[in-house]
Amino acid sequence: MGARIDLKPEFKGNVLTTEKVKCKAFYQPIAFCATSDVNILQNNIHMNKYVGFFIATVIDFNENFRWTYGRQCRVADTKEILLKLPAVKKANSKYEPNWQFMEDYIKSLPYSSCL
Repeated sequence: MGARIDLKPEFKGNVLTTEKVKCKAFYQPIAFCATSDVNILQNNIHMNKYVGFFIATVIDFNENFRWTYGRQCRVADTKEILLKLPAVKKANSKYEPNWQFMEDYIKSLPYSSCL
């Protein structure tokens, strides 16, 4: 069961976190506190709750089986994780993540209005 605490948040919201055991990913929409058993994935990407849920699901699908209590996913390990995300080709012939596709996909799922 979860509960709110009286501590001041240490980290800004709108980020992803992973547990060290199993590398389970979560989207954190609001400012929060965390223990040392949590990796905070801070980035400079276009993040909203829909993109956050999409990427968290990709991390779960690709990483859960690799990590256990005996082999925990530490901060240095998270820096080595490669994610395959939908991409779109830009005018300069470079590929960039297709943030709009990720958002639209999560919105198209049943019950997405409950997020």
